[in-house]
Amino acid sequence: MTSGPPCRFLEWDSTHFGRRIAQVEGPHLSAERAREVSAWCEANRIECAYLLLDAGDAASHRRAEDAGFRLVDVRMTLERELQGPPDPSRDGVRRFKEGDLGRLCEIARGSHGGTRFYRDPGFDRSRSDALYETWIRKSCGGEADAVFVAAPAGAPSGYLTCHRVPEASGKIGLVAVAAEAQGSGWGRALIAEGLRWFLENSIRQVTVVTQGANLPALRLYESSGFLMKSLEMWFHRWFDIPGGKHP
Repeated sequence: MTSGPPCRFLEWDSTHFGRRIAQVEGPHLSAERAREVSAWCEANRIECAYLLLDAGDAASHRRAEDAGFRLVDVRMTLERELQGPPDPSRDGVRRFKEGDLGRLCEIARGSHGGTRFYRDPGFDRSRSDALYETWIRKSCGGEADAVFVAAPAGAPSGYLTCHRVPEASGKIGLVAVAAEAQGSGWGRALIAEGLRWFLENSIRQVTVVTQGANLPALRLYESSGFLMKSLEMWFHRWFDIPGGKHP
């Protein structure tokens, strides 16, 4: 038996979506743990539970499906070791300025439609749009250690956020290029600028997360030198509760 509560309540997600949401603890799911999760969620009036499982654990996947969870996304983590200079800097990529925020929020609302929140009909699309708007707003407000903007014609056409993590590592958070600017190399230019920032800050190992179905993003990261590090599966389960809503 795994010690501790089987789930944790997610305050931010619950407030944002207006639904009581929890995260199941751990990358594996036994039959006993599945029963504990159900009991805990019912006792805590949870409407939606997230479950992230190791992609190679087929037995846990079957138990999740038997318990009412539904596969909604494939989470891919890619990694690059920085041993030399990145691609040359491209004119038009610069650091975030305060006046960029409105345009970046606009890009964020229309750029992340392949993520699990859009694939699950239980989540309102407008609230999913607002999630990424809030994410880039907070990143620009100090939650990211650096934000880079592609602005070839003055107004921003894309963004990338950089974050320091423990043990001299880093991660790329949000990346997006506006629809009208895609295919022009700005995604790769933003990544190159981010990698340059990591090198300048003595960070030699960088990760980024994307969706398994997002082939353009996978090609972009692979062309920028990233290799797959891990593969996980996102499952969601919705619960019927008195007075609650169900997708």
